[in-house]
Amino acid sequence: MHDSITGEMDLRMIQEAQAAQSRTKIKGASFGMLFSRQYWRTTLFTSGFWFCAVTPYFAIATFADDVLNQFGFGGWTGGVGLSALAAAGVVTTVLLIDKLGRRILTVPGQWLCAGILLIIGVWANAPAILVLVLFLAFSFFNAGYTTMTQVYPAEVFPGHLRGIGMGFAAAFSRIGAALGTFALPWAISNIGLGPSMVVAAAVALLGAALSQWLAPETKGRTLAEISANFSH
Repeated sequence: MHDSITGEMDLRMIQEAQAAQSRTKIKGASFGMLFSRQYWRTTLFTSGFWFCAVTPYFAIATFADDVLNQFGFGGWTGGVGLSALAAAGVVTTVLLIDKLGRRILTVPGQWLCAGILLIIGVWANAPAILVLVLFLAFSFFNAGYTTMTQVYPAEVFPGHLRGIGMGFAAAFSRIGAALGTFALPWAISNIGLGPSMVVAAAVALLGAALSQWLAPETKGRTLAEISANFSH
């Protein structure tokens, strides 16, 4: 009887200690920790990569028909083509993510999209069919690596910071989405389509450089291993 009571007390104490430890961890997860020495790289990568991925995407996708009209493609067929290629890019990434890994599906595509936008921006007299092919390629690859914005934040932040970290990265990316959506019409009207595409290329280039520097390969690793290695 005594042993039974003692065992129940010990079990209760262990449960209370575990609950207290859990509360301490949750309480210790603050917004400021995202910018601490231990986690600033994680925050910079997830928010910066997400921002640079969606800014040109929302700008071009939202005004796809208007942009293509500037290059002589009237009607809605070009916009449908961009949407179809974007869907194909997402499906391709989902199918290959656990075979090829995260980094290879994130970094090269950004460099390629930056180059595509730069070519469109500086080659004023490019053949119309080439411009269409370049936009279709951009839509495919951009949608592919943009899919990784839903994967990386969930993997690289430690458990006690995952919710806050993903929320901040998502909120920061909305700034880019808004800028891309509202700035493109103004830019086309005031500086022209070519320079506007060069600006979009610069944003994509920044994202490519950031990912080249910080994007980890998380394939085949546990969440604990990923967050531990990436936060130091």
